Amino acid sequence: MVGYEKKIFYAVNNNYTNLIINTGCWGRTELSDLGLVTATGIDLEPDGNIRITVISITPTGFGAKGEPEKSNSWIGTATGKTLADAKNNLNETATKNLAWFHNRFIIIGENFAKHGIGDIIDHLSRGRQFRYENKVLITPTTAYDMLTIPADVEKNLVLEIEGIVNSMKEEWSKVYVENFKNILVNYCEKKSGFITGRIHYFKNENTTISTSRGDFNEAGSGERQQYVAAIKGSGVFMDEKLIGWIDGDETQAYMLIKGKARNGVITSRYNDGKDSLSYVFKRSKSKMKAEFDGNKISFNIDIKMTGRIEVLYTEQNILKEEEINKMEEAVSETVKHNLEKLIKKAQEEFEVDFLGFGEYIFRRHPKRWKEIGDRWDEIFPYIEVKYNAQAKIDNSGIISKLVIN
Repeated sequence: MVGYEKKIFYAVNNNYTNLIINTGCWGRTELSDLGLVTATGIDLEPDGNIRITVISITPTGFGAKGEPEKSNSWIGTATGKTLADAKNNLNETATKNLAWFHNRFIIIGENFAKHGIGDIIDHLSRGRQFRYENKVLITPTTAYDMLTIPADVEKNLVLEIEGIVNSMKEEWSKVYVENFKNILVNYCEKKSGFITGRIHYFKNENTTISTSRGDFNEAGSGERQQYVAAIKGSGVFMDEKLIGWIDGDETQAYMLIKGKARNGVITSRYNDGKDSLSYVFKRSKSKMKAEFDGNKISFNIDIKMTGRIEVLYTEQNILKEEEINKMEEAVSETVKHNLEKLIKKAQEEFEVDFLGFGEYIFRRHPKRWKEIGDRWDEIFPYIEVKYNAQAKIDNSGIISKLVIN
């Protein structure tokens, strides 16, 4: 057996190091000669060239059962006139054969995103090694700077980014990270717009201890070890170009409208601003309905949530039904305020329908869409949007009379 008939099937788990090995070899490439790329960053240089930056791993130590126990991480970067050219130029410094089958994240610098990511979409969609499940993140700095900060807690930066994305998706709902497949579909169908997550880093003044950071300090790193990766908010695209940003609250409002918010935290003021609370919703439902009156188009958005009070600062008797109603009303008003901010930004600042109103008409009212579809970008900023939010505090009977002063 030769070539691809003799293979190593390997499955990389969250550690990117546990491989399941069968007999044979992958063509003529030994496993130890492969660099498994796990994150790819793309930037536009001031001279017009394209910079690609990658993080790859190579297993170096194996246990008794033949499974790798250690791995080396390598950060490589190169430039070129095209993305393909830059990618090939990585071979000038790479000591391993780079493979993108297990790439998890595509991080794009702001300058490139504003210029337009059409070339990235075209190149990656043609590549045999890039999977459509890749998550796409936009950074307000450069992808190179983002990928060269050290991991703070996990073994490498890719695991750290993946952990943040998963925890925020399940518990916070203030970041929405789109996959490459959906961005490709949006690009091909020429929809009005889309969003995807914003990744950045900030200086951490507090002292943290972790294996990866300890190793980084031993290597001698200057000041950059004080920076940590963070994900919050989203970048807004029209067609292929980044046109602006929305913050975490606005991203949560987007996810509520789209029915994508599984869980989340909403902090509100109530009792004439004297008290505050944090509300954790565990269920949310969203309904959208379009109404047509001649040439006038309006939308009604109805959002219902069920959750609990997580933190409460008040001197009121929270066992009273009246007080519970006040808290529910306070949370509902906060959600409506965030919806208003988001819709106003979409209509007045961006003038881009990344919220999916046009898609709703296209699917639910195809005859009407045939009449207005060609003019939707002009119509969208002037449609009327009405919204209602209802937050329900579940299990209110078990709330104890605990007051935090």
